Amino acid sequence: MAISQRPAPGTRKRIRSEDEEEDELAMPTKYGGMRTSAMPGVDRWEAFTLSQLAQRDPQVVCDLLDATRADLKRHQIKIRSLEAEIKQEKKSHEEQRSKLINKMETLKIQNQDLIQEKMEDFGTKKASDDTIISIWLQLSSKIKNIVRNYFTEWHQAETLSTNGIEYDRFAQSQSFDQIPAVRDSIKRRQLWGTISYHIFSGNSPWHVGNIGGPIARLIADLDPYKPPSPQYLQMISKIKSALDPGFERNVDPNSKPKQDEMIRDTIAQFEAIIANNRLYEFQEDLRRIFSDAWQIYAAMMTSKAIFIMQWPQGDNGAVNDYPYDPMSMEFSGIIDLIDAPERVTGVVESPVLWKVGNGDGENFDSTMVLCKHCLFQCDDIIDPGTCILDISSS
Repeated sequence: MAISQRPAPGTRKRIRSEDEEEDELAMPTKYGGMRTSAMPGVDRWEAFTLSQLAQRDPQVVCDLLDATRADLKRHQIKIRSLEAEIKQEKKSHEEQRSKLINKMETLKIQNQDLIQEKMEDFGTKKASDDTIISIWLQLSSKIKNIVRNYFTEWHQAETLSTNGIEYDRFAQSQSFDQIPAVRDSIKRRQLWGTISYHIFSGNSPWHVGNIGGPIARLIADLDPYKPPSPQYLQMISKIKSALDPGFERNVDPNSKPKQDEMIRDTIAQFEAIIANNRLYEFQEDLRRIFSDAWQIYAAMMTSKAIFIMQWPQGDNGAVNDYPYDPMSMEFSGIIDLIDAPERVTGVVESPVLWKVGNGDGENFDSTMVLCKHCLFQCDDIIDPGTCILDISSS
């Protein structure tokens, strides 16, 4: 006998309505973590459709889920591929940028080197002969002007002293007009000698520095008539052309006091014949003269050629024992004194500037006179009372 199962006492069988079933199907959307949509009605419809398909044909739902997973995987692969491409593009961009920066720096250096090679001005390694001659003549002209403008007084009892060489005033037989001319000539020589001592000979540390000083003194001792071997001169050229006189001067904390001391020492040699109310003007003009001399020194020291300054008369202030040709402004050892009415004596006011080799650091077996000296001539044979001032310098 079959026993039918009935509900337990006190329980009632609840029959769900279709609306409750629809709400239950929609529940996974609310609680199951499925993605939400801005259109909740569409979501509920999708959930209901899936539940109906699952009841009728579960395989369709599985296929649909597999297709969705495959599509999602393809998108993920594509995203990773795009991220890798972006990363590679960034890397390539950085490498290209780095290459461009390096190329720009290289071009800057090449441009600076090209400018340094092509410039023909002071402080460059290929200062032209015309440039040096031009500033040399300018310096000579300024020295003449400063003597003419400031040395206005004359003490007849004064004994002139030039670099340790004393010059007594001339005999009474000489004309009054000749005395100032000879005096000015000697003062020009004295000023040239002061400039040569402080700058060109390397005796003053203000302009030449700790390295340039010994090189300048070494060059000052060279004899252009008997130069050393070309190999030795080439070695000097390589050392001095690598110097930076401006750098040596700037790093010296005492350069300004040294300069002021040099100016004061120079003024002390001439202040006895300069009006007191013009001492300051004289000092400023003297600074400009030393500045021009420094420019010549810097050009000669940084050039690969070697420049030698030489006084063509002895240390006693007298002209060397050779006849002097006033036409060529040069000494000659072959002129017979008896046949040389042009024999003259005088005061050599400025040194000769010799050039050995060239701006490329070659041909050190050749020498040339780049700037001749100034000579104050007094004819001591034909007419002792006649004085001429020869201003030829080159």
